[in-house]
Amino acid sequence: MAGGGGDAHDEVEHEEHVNHEAWVIPYADMLTLLMGLFLVLYGMSSLDLKKFQDMAVGLNQALGSGDLAIEPFPAAGGSSPAVVEVTGGAEPGAGDAAVPQIGPSRADRAEAALAREEQRNLARVEEEAAFDAVRETIARRAEELGLGEALGFRTEPRGLVVTILSDRVLFRPGSAEVRSEGSEILRLVAATVADVPNQLAVEGHTDDRPITTAAFPSNWELSTARATTVLQELVAGGRVAPQRVTASGYADQRPVADNATADGRARNRRVELVLLTQVPAP
Repeated sequence: MAGGGGDAHDEVEHEEHVNHEAWVIPYADMLTLLMGLFLVLYGMSSLDLKKFQDMAVGLNQALGSGDLAIEPFPAAGGSSPAVVEVTGGAEPGAGDAAVPQIGPSRADRAEAALAREEQRNLARVEEEAAFDAVRETIARRAEELGLGEALGFRTEPRGLVVTILSDRVLFRPGSAEVRSEGSEILRLVAATVADVPNQLAVEGHTDDRPITTAAFPSNWELSTARATTVLQELVAGGRVAPQRVTASGYADQRPVADNATADGRARNRRVELVLLTQVPAP
C-alpha cells in the first residue's frame, strides 16, 4: 500500500510555459526593413549639388539671366535645393554664394506688360490720327467732285470703313462695270490710302432682290464681281500695292438698312473699303 500512495505525489501536473515577449522578434525585423527602405529612398532622392548647379548655369547661359535663383544645398540633414523668386534688387552680401538666375521675375513681367500696353496705346493713337486724315481727305475731295452724298464713313473695331453707294457712283443696275464717276472716286481713294500701311479689304453688297442673268446667276456672283472690279481699279497703274488688297462678295447677307423700302435697298447696294487696323487687341 505504501508503494501505491507514493505514485500520486510524483505525478504533479505542471502548467505549460507561455512566452509573452515573442512579438519582439517580428517587430524588430519590421523596423529593420523599414529603416532599410528609408535609406534606399533617401539615397535615390539625393542630388549631386555640383551637377545640379552646372546644369542651372548652362540653362542660364542658354536662356539669358533673370531673377529666379537656385538656392544652394543646406547643411547635412537639410532638404533639396529650391527655385525661389528674387523680388527685390538688393545686392547679395559678401558671404552669399553666387547662384545662377533663370527667367524673368514677376516685377519684370509686369513691367514688360505695361510697356507693351503703352506701345499699343501709342500705336492706336497714331493709327486713329491716320484714319482721321484719310477720312477728311476723301470727304473733302468727294465734296469738290459733287459726290459727297454717295460716300459714308464709320469706325469699327476692325478699322475704318469707307462706304460707296453703288447706284449713285459705281455701277448701273445689274452691272459690274465701273462708271466714269466711279473710276474718279476710286482714283481719289487709291491716292489717299497709297501711303497708309494698313491692309485694304474690298467688300461687295447687294439688296435682297434676286438676279438671274447669264453673267450673274445670283447676287453672290454680282457682289463678288463688283468687289473684284473695284480692287482692279485700286491697283491699276500701281496706285495701291496688290498684296495689300483683298476682295469678297456678301450678296444681301449684311444689310445696313431695311430692304422693304426703295431707299433701304439703295443703301444696301454698296461697296465698302475697309482699312484694317494693325493694332492688336489687348
